[in-house]
Amino acid sequence: MTTIVGLDPSLTSTGIAVHWNSNDIRTHRVRSTGKKDATWDDRRLRIAWIVAQTIDVIPDDATVIMEAPSYGSVGGAQHDRSGLWWSLFNALTDHGCDIIPVTPSQRMKYAVGKGGGKGCDKDNILAAAITRYPNLGITGNDIADAVIFMAIGCRLTGQPLETSLPKTHLDALTKITIPERTAA
Repeated sequence: MTTIVGLDPSLTSTGIAVHWNSNDIRTHRVRSTGKKDATWDDRRLRIAWIVAQTIDVIPDDATVIMEAPSYGSVGGAQHDRSGLWWSLFNALTDHGCDIIPVTPSQRMKYAVGKGGGKGCDKDNILAAAITRYPNLGITGNDIADAVIFMAIGCRLTGQPLETSLPKTHLDALTKITIPERTAA
């Protein structure tokens, strides 16, 4: 059985959900705080620390469903978020992991049945994850997102966590591109 990991990268609170097998699912959080006056080296070291802490809980050779970059995002630290994403991608690849990027709208659709608009905010995703996976100790949006990514990966690899889901939710899977390296 393949280990499936859901990964919600963040500069402040990276969410990780690891599905070792049907009886062992664990969640983790990597928290970090930045400073407005951080030097380039401070920022580099912060990203490296987040990557090291994240890689430490992800087994080598896992299949990782990782939130794809949100190209429409604007605002502070976009450059650093991109640096974190690529640093994680490279480190995971170096550890033999297969990575399946999944967009934020695909995560929303799997969680609540639609990929944007009313009812798709962070709190609705959190509520859906807590309701669907009550035994996983979901304590925040980062963990909820990671669990949704992990659930997508489990379903894609034939190990679904749910006995059934509405078609509106399953439609999220139709446009997920599984990289050739990952495809069986």
